[in-house]
Amino acid sequence: MRHYLIIIILLFSSLLVSCEKKEGIVYSKMRYFGTFQWSRPGNISWRKLGDEKKDGKYVGEIENGKPNGQGIFTFPDGRKYEGHFEKGEMHGQGIFTFPDRRKFSGEFRKHKLWNITYYGKDGKIIRKWFNGEKVF
Repeated sequence: MRHYLIIIILLFSSLLVSCEKKEGIVYSKMRYFGTFQWSRPGNISWRKLGDEKKDGKYVGEIENGKPNGQGIFTFPDGRKYEGHFEKGEMHGQGIFTFPDRRKFSGEFRKHKLWNITYYGKDGKIIRKWFNGEKVF
């Protein structure tokens, strides 16, 4: 009986360990079709192996094989999101930068612009979003 109890405890503890956050690298074919029109949220696959020339690369906190916590996602063309992820999606404070120095900065929610300021190449404000709605 004691042996069964030990085995059950070991199995349960291994399940807990597999769900905890850890630092790592995962890859995705996340698509971006222009002014923040993404492949459907929740429809993004994450893999441990990938090609940095074709796939996006995420470096940061991972939970259950997906970005969860702070990290950096770099697209093959040089665009980059640095900030918070939740369940594999941009969610929380972050900065999305383009190679030409344009950027979205602020709060993202489930891969969408939420409370965001969009800056042009010269650093001037171009647009703003408040609670997911474009205000100018």
